[in-house]
Amino acid sequence: MFFSHVARADPSVDHSRIRGACVAPLPSNWSRRSGRPRHTWLRTVESDLAPLNIGLATACRRAQNRQVWSTLVETAASIAGQATR
Repeated sequence: MFFSHVARADPSVDHSRIRGACVAPLPSNWSRRSGRPRHTWLRTVESDLAPLNIGLATACRRAQNRQVWSTLVETAASIAGQATR
């Protein structure tokens, strides 16, 4: 649910700009500093969306509509519930 809050944020808010930068592809010469965790919040969001075949950019667009996002979250939760049985 936090993702949808960030996705719907006003463009003038800092975390909205950060979301835009995170959804954009990384530069080809970018590398993570040593000692930094490889699994990030956005990677967690991506892995949660993977069973639905939805990428971050698509999720950002769908999060603009609260009803659509709510349906998507319910679907993801039901899929996750079935996987744990």
